[in-house]
Amino acid sequence: MCARLLSAAVLGCALLAFGCSSPTTPTLTPLPITNPPATPAPVKPTLSFVAEPALLPNSFTVSANTTIAGELTVTINASGFLAVSRVSKVRGTLLYDPAVLTPDQFYLPGAWLNQDGALTTFEISIQSPGHLVIRIDRPDSLLGVTGSGAIVGQRFTVNAGVRNRTTPLQWTDTNAYTSGFNDLLRHAYGGTITIQ
Repeated sequence: MCARLLSAAVLGCALLAFGCSSPTTPTLTPLPITNPPATPAPVKPTLSFVAEPALLPNSFTVSANTTIAGELTVTINASGFLAVSRVSKVRGTLLYDPAVLTPDQFYLPGAWLNQDGALTTFEISIQSPGHLVIRIDRPDSLLGVTGSGAIVGQRFTVNAGVRNRTTPLQWTDTNAYTSGFNDLLRHAYGGTITIQ
């Protein structure tokens, strides 16, 4: 019995001499967290617009606000309707390239046909791609309007991926009627939009 105790003591001393110790749980070092690089936002295209010059009175013209990248608001205007030419109804179809532009569902009523507090009715629709159909009526109980001013505005967005393209804005089926449907319109001028 004494011999066994002595052997255990000797073994213990030998283990201590060699630096032996009881096993311990290893410490885990967490890997650094790296975030992926942020994806840059796509650059929206810039736009410019050149209008056809209005050379005749009693005409429609087009203007465009292109200050917001990737968007534009196209405004249909009355130009130079003479005092004897009182317009109560506007009809027309604005043609554009549907591969380049898409119209929003909202329009902006202009002030020209709303003079005198008239409750003017506006109908703006897309009856087929590339055809913005405009139908606006003042009440027949009120006199028509003269002079110049904004008729209606329509916002468009540039289709995704479109660059270095142009699209004309042209008219078809245009009329500026009196309340008795006498057409006073002499010409409808368009323009060209450039996307870069």
